[in-house]
Amino acid sequence: TARAGGSRWAGLVVVCGRCLEMQQAAVRAVRARPLRRGDLTAEILSPSTGHVLSRIGHLPPSSVELDALRPSLRGHFHRLDMTEPARAFVRKHPPMGLLRRSACEMANTVASTMHLGLFAMHLLDAASARGLLRSGGVDRFETLVDVGAGPGYVTQPLATLFRTTVATEAARPCYWRLRTRGYHAVLGEGLSDEVVREVDAALGGASPEVDVVSALNVLDRCSRPRELLAQMRAVAARRSSGRVLLALRLPIDQRVVLPGGSVEAAEEALPLSGGPGRPARSSGGSGGGGGSAMEGLLEELAWEEALDAFAGMLEEDVGLRVECFSRVPYLCQGEHEVTLPFTALDDAVLVCSVA
Repeated sequence: TARAGGSRWAGLVVVCGRCLEMQQAAVRAVRARPLRRGDLTAEILSPSTGHVLSRIGHLPPSSVELDALRPSLRGHFHRLDMTEPARAFVRKHPPMGLLRRSACEMANTVASTMHLGLFAMHLLDAASARGLLRSGGVDRFETLVDVGAGPGYVTQPLATLFRTTVATEAARPCYWRLRTRGYHAVLGEGLSDEVVREVDAALGGASPEVDVVSALNVLDRCSRPRELLAQMRAVAARRSSGRVLLALRLPIDQRVVLPGGSVEAAEEALPLSGGPGRPARSSGGSGGGGGSAMEGLLEELAWEEALDAFAGMLEEDVGLRVECFSRVPYLCQGEHEVTLPFTALDDAVLVCSVA
């Protein structure tokens, strides 16, 4: 047992495989293009020494080239300026100390999630989320079901908007962390029949109405994302104005992190996605092997091109219509204090209705 910053850590350190991937990607990016001072969106200074304690690197743009999108999408853009929420997130989460960085290094092959809360993440603050959801047609804030909630960092601002939140999670360590943070938590993969029965029981009825079903940065890390989307649609369709809330890094880098840290291809491909054994412009199929060429191919894809393809798949294959979308940074705290202590992924957040 060790003490750090007033909190007690004991037992095995468990770290989210997704966040480890994000940090490794950040280090590769820094090696390819050193940070320039103009890239720094936020610097947190020590009040005693004036030294920089933490920083966020280059944030993705919040604007979108609407002319590059299909006409049915162009009028549904909801712009969010996330600069100030990003600054607030950095101020609240200073760089890791030596003990926490050492714990990360000890656990760098464990592909579970953050039972000890080593990495904090941020997508939407509560005010931004409320505005986006209302713009997307959410007319009631009673029940939220968040699929693949992890340790609950990204869920928490959303949960403050709803009377009842049920969070599902496949990783047992994160399931227990959700429980300790006071969530109605359900242990299970996706929204299988068994998981849905437990969600319904937590909501107190048989097939209760749900206002919003969310999956935030989950689709590109699960093996059967199209099946999950169909399951989410079925739950949202219980209410005529039910909505599906999705967040996804674009262009899509699709891969499944297994226990132990190994990576495999997803069984179902998302449109214009890259991943292990799959070129970035493939619309189907999967295979083994590495994805070293994939990163370069993803760089060639425009964010708008990837969004257009994904939105088309939602409407044509799943039966979900995009009512509102935004472009926001998905931030994750990391252990690379000198190079880039925060990673910012270029996310699309979409509010969808049942078509």
